[in-house]
Amino acid sequence: PTTGQAVAGVLQNEPRDNEHADILFLGSTKIRVPSSLGAGIFVMTGNSGFAVQAASGQVTLGYLTTGATSGALASMIFNMQANSL
Repeated sequence: PTTGQAVAGVLQNEPRDNEHADILFLGSTKIRVPSSLGAGIFVMTGNSGFAVQAASGQVTLGYLTTGATSGALASMIFNMQANSL
């Protein structure tokens, strides 16, 4: 995805060919972050496919409920109805 692009949801499994993808459209999920981020940070898509800290004027995907260090899992509330910052 392009940085700041809206997405449909968060992939919850690792489907193989001809398997269904489980996608979370709203609610609590875990995501991997490429850099250290704290709880309460609003996130957007990054060009690597990871969630990154949202910039002013960008569409947010939701916010982190727990912080995480670079490469680790963080918990977030995914809500595509969230507005831009």
